Amino acid sequence: MGITTALRIRQQKVLTIGFGMYSIGELSFLLASIAEEAQIITDQQSSLMLATAILSMLLTPVTFKLAPVAYALCNKVFCLEGIETEPYVSDGKRDHVIIVGAGKVGFAFASILTECLIPFVMIDIISRRSWLQKKGFPIIFGDAAVQEVFDSADPVDAKPTIVTPPATTGCFPLIDTIRSRYKAIVIIASVDSDEQVELLNAYGIDVIINPVLEASLEMTRLVLEHFDIEDQSVGSMLAAYRTKQYTAGQLVAPFDDSEGT
Repeated sequence: MGITTALRIRQQKVLTIGFGMYSIGELSFLLASIAEEAQIITDQQSSLMLATAILSMLLTPVTFKLAPVAYALCNKVFCLEGIETEPYVSDGKRDHVIIVGAGKVGFAFASILTECLIPFVMIDIISRRSWLQKKGFPIIFGDAAVQEVFDSADPVDAKPTIVTPPATTGCFPLIDTIRSRYKAIVIIASVDSDEQVELLNAYGIDVIINPVLEASLEMTRLVLEHFDIEDQSVGSMLAAYRTKQYTAGQLVAPFDDSEGT
């Protein structure tokens, strides 16, 4: 934790790394065996070391899951990372959209919602203050996985929450925070692997988007426009394929090597 803090890594990641390295490494087994053979330690001390190492390995998954909780508590007491809400000021918005992530996807969402006069609030961990302020987008700078940060977006009265970053390991604390505290809120998330589809289904995510699948369907639709096929038939065909793929938890249909190319 000290090393990662010195490297100016965010405090939540520092805690996660520290808690994740809670266990005694496998090297301790070898060192204990060598020390015992050299009669540096007794059999009883060697057994105690091995038992402690095994116990720490068993407890590591538990401590790893406690990292977000520990961060939230430490942030309340020590104010590890402040929550910046400028230029966003909560004014009791209702029926607004929460956009997590101010990257290219989030920016596109925000631009379209602005054109449609639909209220929204963005949450981003990186202070892209310069160009966002020029656009006048309401944004909260902070980690959405932290309860206080997400709560400041007035989620109780919000419409869907859009999680723009792909569902990697780092997104699951965020999704867990949202789903555990706001069970009725609609969550839209994107994935880039079959495993992530299964994990998000387990979290009860309402809408899962596969960019690879959606791009392939749109390209297919454009190709079929050049053939004498009714738009309604094309729409039904693509909708059926989309449903099949999402239900199966697959990005695209797997290839059978036996069929060749």
